[in-house]
Amino acid sequence: MKTAFVTGGTGFLGRHIIEQLIERNWAVTVLHRPESQTAILAELGVRLVQGSLADIRDLRSLIVEGTDAVFHVAGDTSFWSRNDERQYQTNVVGTRNLVSVALSRKVKRFVHTSTVGVYGFQSKLVTEKSPHLGLSAWIGYMKSKALAEEEVRAGIALGLDAVFMNPAAIVGPYDYHNWSRLIKMVYEDKLPGVPPGATTFCHARSVAKAHIDAVELGQTGENYILGGVHATQLEFVQQIARTVEKPLPEKAMPAILLKTLGRVSMWVSYLTGREPDLTPENAAIVCDRTQAATDKAVKELNYQPGDFKKMVEDCVEWMRKEKIL
Repeated sequence: MKTAFVTGGTGFLGRHIIEQLIERNWAVTVLHRPESQTAILAELGVRLVQGSLADIRDLRSLIVEGTDAVFHVAGDTSFWSRNDERQYQTNVVGTRNLVSVALSRKVKRFVHTSTVGVYGFQSKLVTEKSPHLGLSAWIGYMKSKALAEEEVRAGIALGLDAVFMNPAAIVGPYDYHNWSRLIKMVYEDKLPGVPPGATTFCHARSVAKAHIDAVELGQTGENYILGGVHATQLEFVQQIARTVEKPLPEKAMPAILLKTLGRVSMWVSYLTGREPDLTPENAAIVCDRTQAATDKAVKELNYQPGDFKKMVEDCVEWMRKEKIL
């Protein structure tokens, strides 16, 4: 059996990757924090190990010599500037630690889950050759993920066999905190307005499959954008509304209004100490219209972008089974 060490396995994408690894008969070890909910993963038959990316000693004791693949999926996805330092420690320092141990343990392939956000906001179609504007971004998540890629590249220079996966907006089952929140607001008639931006959407299962296929098919040091369907936020919300049988909104709200609300919410958060539902970073993301290409992943990884309607329907079906809706 091939052996895999997975970080972020209790999260949205991580669970999909683990399920598909098991389907392919891999022996899977999952790193988790003490507070993580692991019951579902335990039922899948994985080996659960408790530790922290911040503690390199934990990683040295947990990663087995000659592991076939490390899937580094874990990451801090906060879009609140007050979490920037915590995010840096997780996304950058944690990646640095994992790369160091992967080198010392002679891991055969390192699959790094990044984001299309490392390319920043761009007016032209984003490809793997586009500049990494995230390195100078004001949004902490973009910047920390771009810096995390630099840590992996430093490892590659020392002999690490690594590839970069750059998913766009992932939609699908097991999503407790991302697009499922938008779906729930549409379902409960609580969506205050539709964002004016556009983005590239992809199915969680397709993204997970590409991660595993990258072990054999990915070229060392290469980035692979995992996109699919480019659509406006209005088109996305309309698809959600069709799926949950709600009235279809006809127009998006003005970007200036959404960005103003983000600024106001930020100042309120300074008084309350609580992370707001809408931050300036969130507002900038959902007002952006950057489009990402997927040709390289399709050609080299046999990536199959998911169907727009299907990814929404699959997420809604799962949310209903979990009684989230």
